Amino acid sequence: MRGLSLLGLTVLLQSHLTYGEPVNAREVGDKASIEGRKVTYQGEDGFWESFSCNPNGDTVMSLSSDKKYAACCPTGNTLQGSPDTEWHCCATGHELTGSEDVGFECCVKGSTFDGEECKRDKKKTCENGKVLIDGECQCPDGKEELEDGTCEAEAEGECESGVETGKCYFFTGRSGEHLSFNRNQYSEHAQSKYIRPGKFQFCLDEECKGGLPVDPSSKAYIKDLHGRLPAGGDAGQWVADQKNGAHIGKTPDFSKAGEFSITKWPCGKYCLTGFTEGLRQACPDGNPGITLDGRVPDSCIEFELTEVPCDIRAAENNCIWKNGDQCCNKLDCSNKA
Repeated sequence: MRGLSLLGLTVLLQSHLTYGEPVNAREVGDKASIEGRKVTYQGEDGFWESFSCNPNGDTVMSLSSDKKYAACCPTGNTLQGSPDTEWHCCATGHELTGSEDVGFECCVKGSTFDGEECKRDKKKTCENGKVLIDGECQCPDGKEELEDGTCEAEAEGECESGVETGKCYFFTGRSGEHLSFNRNQYSEHAQSKYIRPGKFQFCLDEECKGGLPVDPSSKAYIKDLHGRLPAGGDAGQWVADQKNGAHIGKTPDFSKAGEFSITKWPCGKYCLTGFTEGLRQACPDGNPGITLDGRVPDSCIEFELTEVPCDIRAAENNCIWKNGDQCCNKLDCSNKA
């Protein structure tokens, strides 16, 4: 979609955005300035002109980096592109990339859109519930590899969510990597010298009293007990409340913590979402961040949860694995004919 060079009447510009869909942009004159949803500028004939976004909409006015074009974007997004490519509203930390041949997309800085996704360094991924350990795909702790190559834990106990406040978990995504904090965002990332998995603890309030079930109807907050290496100074902070394409990070301020909900899925998986908003991939990147989005409240991201010790030196750690998968009549997820 090309940028439009129109002057005059107030217009309603496109505002339903996912990953930064193309938007209409209008050319503006000199000395352009923005106040909320309105842009004012000096036209070629010297008269001052203006136009604005829908006053009842969920967007605000944004100028291009050269201040020659304006469009309506979600709060926190910036207008990027050119009249010769496309105009997109991109979230913080993203830039417009691509070509006429493959199209254009908002990608994390340092990556390139290839027509399907944002590409960076290729990383090895694992299947059948395995995780990458020392370069090899292996079953995570607490599970064993079956003859068909899948990972499975013994099913014991009653059917329940299996998630409790006060306990700690690793989140393993579809890529086979753990959800980890890196470069001020949470994403599925391989372990390295300076990157380790987030050790997440579900809480129902700031006090985080343990032993309470976390059900799909529970408004849950998530605390990451791990801090960034090498010093780990930001340990024990809350998974934050970032929305509309902004990548979710962490915060020490409970009032800025995200509100989440988690639902048990078959085969040891869980679907993580917001309590009232959806949770989605922030952009089509090979190592994507995540974001909350009220426009897609039914969107969630699939993770496999593995219970791990909160205190790695506690004697009761020997009993963690007695709980098994905690699901009765577990569905057989193997690829049997």
